[in-house]
Amino acid sequence: MAVQKRPSWASVYAGYPKTASGDLPAAQVFASVFGSGYDTRTFANACATRLSLGLLNAGIQPRKEFPIKEGKFKGKSVTTSAVNMVNWLKSYFGTPDVTVENPLNKEAVETKIGNRKGIYAMLPKSNAAFGASGHVTLWHNRNAVGNNHYTEYARIIYFWELK
Repeated sequence: MAVQKRPSWASVYAGYPKTASGDLPAAQVFASVFGSGYDTRTFANACATRLSLGLLNAGIQPRKEFPIKEGKFKGKSVTTSAVNMVNWLKSYFGTPDVTVENPLNKEAVETKIGNRKGIYAMLPKSNAAFGASGHVTLWHNRNAVGNNHYTEYARIIYFWELK
């Protein structure tokens, strides 16, 4: 796939499910797209779903894993796996603007990304220790949404700038 044009920061951020203090809780995210009777065993971590909704709001369909059954994007699909989202981001948007291997702390990442805005992705040293395949979110104000940078678990951090 040829590298695609990146969406605007404003359109992705506007569609990203969040509260004043951080990420919209997973249960609310999943209920909004799959209905209140969604399978809570299958759908527990909503980071990739949140980013999917932000991208859909910008007119971009990420990798299709699960069809949306309710809401604004009914009939579209979301990605629910962080590592699958990272792989799709690399194929769709190309090489990340910033890559930080084995960051020592958040400050090491902040030094590289700075005050830019965009998509932040973390792949862990150990999926088992972290409890997921990774984490994807948005970065702005020199931090990941909700301060969920998880650098203490990170093997590698990727960042794609959105303007």
